Amino acid sequence: NVGYYATKLNMTSRYLNEIVNYATGKNAKAIIDEYVTIQLKMTLQISTKSITEIAWDYNFESLPFFCDYFKKRVGVTPQTFRNG
Repeated sequence: NVGYYATKLNMTSRYLNEIVNYATGKNAKAIIDEYVTIQLKMTLQISTKSITEIAWDYNFESLPFFCDYFKKRVGVTPQTFRNG
């Protein structure tokens, strides 16, 4: 959520998007999603936690939402990715 990071940085979502776009050519949501996806992939590879525990650790609202989010970005479910 861009608003979460904007608040943490003490700025508006719009301004965060503007500076991220200026620096990268991408919007803040795309950068956040890329970072989160990299972190999730690493966690799935090295952690012994369940998929559900990982979803909660990353503050996803539900396991189905987490699985849909991951599959949309990686092309496979978290379990398939983990099983390699």
